[in-house]
Amino acid sequence: ERVLSEKTIYMKLKDRFFKVFVLKEKMQARVSYEVYFVDVSELYESQEELTRKNRQIIALNTIITAFLENQEDPYKEIIERLLLVLEFDAGMLVLKKHEELSVVSHKGMAILPEHVKEKWFNEILPKGPDMVIFDEELSGYEYLRREGFEFFSVLPVVIKSEVRGWLCLGTRRPIKPEFDLVTFLNLLKTKLSVLLERQFLYEEVMELSLTDPLTGLRNVRYFYDIIEREVKRATRYGEVFSVAIFDIDDFKYVNDAYGHQVGDDVLKEVAEILKKQSRMADVSARYGGEEFVMLLPKTDKTSALQLAERIRNSVEDRTFCPEAVSISGTAKGLNITISGGVAAFPEDGTTVRELLYKADMALYRAKALGKNRVVLYGGEKK
Repeated sequence: ERVLSEKTIYMKLKDRFFKVFVLKEKMQARVSYEVYFVDVSELYESQEELTRKNRQIIALNTIITAFLENQEDPYKEIIERLLLVLEFDAGMLVLKKHEELSVVSHKGMAILPEHVKEKWFNEILPKGPDMVIFDEELSGYEYLRREGFEFFSVLPVVIKSEVRGWLCLGTRRPIKPEFDLVTFLNLLKTKLSVLLERQFLYEEVMELSLTDPLTGLRNVRYFYDIIEREVKRATRYGEVFSVAIFDIDDFKYVNDAYGHQVGDDVLKEVAEILKKQSRMADVSARYGGEEFVMLLPKTDKTSALQLAERIRNSVEDRTFCPEAVSISGTAKGLNITISGGVAAFPEDGTTVRELLYKADMALYRAKALGKNRVVLYGGEKK
């Protein structure tokens, strides 16, 4: 009786792969086994290569999908998706926007300390399109060694000959940077560069659509959107916030006496004061003409009044356009003042319409009282 084993075993012996069959032969009281080793190295390697290629194709499709599905914030899931299909266990995407470095996505590793990030991406790594792979040299990099990496690659994202970001992929098991791996990583960074170029263009267009072209502040469209969200957030968490509206006093005189070009320069300088005096969370926008509006999250009326007064004082103390000469030629430079109105949520209103109306009424009251002052809705401040 000859019986072939139902189980098939695969073994690796001296860098070769074998399919092992066991044949059991029974003759009376004697049982013997025959073991056959079939060399399937080429087939195994072909299957392994096919699997690796499939994973690489999936990885490329993964980042394309991330950008197509969520243009507002495509970076969030990029690293997580790549790690699911690639032979890496950690990754990070660093982008350079407005000369500032920011980690927009990471997984499986701690965010780089600020001093390490600055040193890596501003000093150590090349400015050109070359890939950097750390393997045997890892011991020279304390952060990578502390994280336990055996292999770490940094792929520069190059857009129009300028490095705009870096994709970092690492693993804590030893792998060799063979030709196929390096080729794929180069393909990956090329594809990512193309996608990021389109994303940056999209973000620039969106930024322009939400920005006042003259002053650089947010436009009223953006302001309406953000204040609607702030009303919902403050309602949900039971918080307060304030709105301040400013208007340049006698702005028509500026245009008539100095010309519209100087008038535009005055608007720009007032916008700069708003930017300088506002806090990180505040939103300043050009409301229209010579009017400006500010959203002050988590700010009560008293604090909002203090901020508005600082802005008013800064405008009053400044000499605008010092080189400008009036049309009549009798004045050089000019001094202006602004008036402001402040309203608070939920004290003065629980909707955007109510709040802006109340702040506007306070502004009109400031004008009626003689200008160059800030008035709270429901109270007055000289």
